[in-house]
Amino acid sequence: MQKLSRGEYKFATRPIETQQAVARRSGDAEVSNRRAPSPAYAAKLGDRWRIVVPVRGKLAPRICAETFCMRVDAERWLASADGQHAVASKRRPVIAIRVLA
Repeated sequence: MQKLSRGEYKFATRPIETQQAVARRSGDAEVSNRRAPSPAYAAKLGDRWRIVVPVRGKLAPRICAETFCMRVDAERWLASADGQHAVASKRRPVIAIRVLA
């Protein structure tokens, strides 16, 4: 584990619990009927196409780093396994941990 000096921040991701896991843990047989997150989409930002990922609870969406010349290429990448993995990682919450030692 990396040693941090005073005042430095370390960012870590935390897995999101599924509704089924929460229901099993709490003993509830019925899972609440929450809406699914809005789907990621391709948008033209400037002169390039980028993938925009809406995140529940955030006002501003997160933008994937990849850029594309054409919308078809962006949508093809979004449908691929790499694109789905990138969208999932953008939706994962990020936690800041401050070292006070």
